[in-house]
Amino acid sequence: MLRWQLGSRAAVALAVLFVAFPAWADQIGPYAGRSLTLGQGTFRIDGGPPDFGYFHPGGPQWINENRGLRVRRDEGARQTWVWLGLGLAYGITRDIELGGLILPVRVRPDADIDDVELYGRFRFLEGTFEMGAQATVQLPTQNDLGLGLGLPMLVHATDDMRIDTGFEFEILFFEPHTIVSLDAPLALTWDIGRRGLLGMRTGMYFRDMDVLVVPAGIHGGGVLADGRVDLLGWFMWPGFLGSDRDHAFELRTFELGFGVNARID
Repeated sequence: MLRWQLGSRAAVALAVLFVAFPAWADQIGPYAGRSLTLGQGTFRIDGGPPDFGYFHPGGPQWINENRGLRVRRDEGARQTWVWLGLGLAYGITRDIELGGLILPVRVRPDADIDDVELYGRFRFLEGTFEMGAQATVQLPTQNDLGLGLGLPMLVHATDDMRIDTGFEFEILFFEPHTIVSLDAPLALTWDIGRRGLLGMRTGMYFRDMDVLVVPAGIHGGGVLADGRVDLLGWFMWPGFLGSDRDHAFELRTFELGFGVNARID
């Protein structure tokens, strides 16, 4: 009898976690309350990262990073890189989102087109904890063919705080051998009223399943037009901690970024 009661209570707890809490069905409104996928019929212009989890810019990963204006500086090498990226996305249903990085440009040191990316995301869990499956294809318009396969996750920790995380295998078909890396981003973001956001980012990136790189950074911005327009900025140490260096911490290489996103429903 006791065992049945404990099992029943556990089932009720799971139901409360995944069902009783409200479902976030779109990405319009304050940042923390947005869903993992676009609402049905919503069109998004990504002049910056749509989230700071899977699409985190400034990190050590190769895929899902090039939206917005990014300026990276290596003080040790006295070298500066500048990228511009524009993406588009559309909500096919409330749980299916298709999009891509359609205009990736490397501005400096040598101006050129970078790698175009296409992705699809399917959300199969919603509520306080959301989870989906995402596949990304990097087309070799500049470098090499790449493939990203993973599970983006979103936790609505409170009404004004969200946690973006997940796992993604990045497969890069380099010559002479294929490189497989694991990306596990982590971002905590708080709403500043209804018109602002502020957060911090880190995560773990296992480059070629061998070298561990841990980035660190902050991000923030403004939310305008009832949550339809975002003005975003970030600062990042992409290789803040690394397992393959004599000195574990690397602060001489950093990135500044800016972006503008818009949603049309």
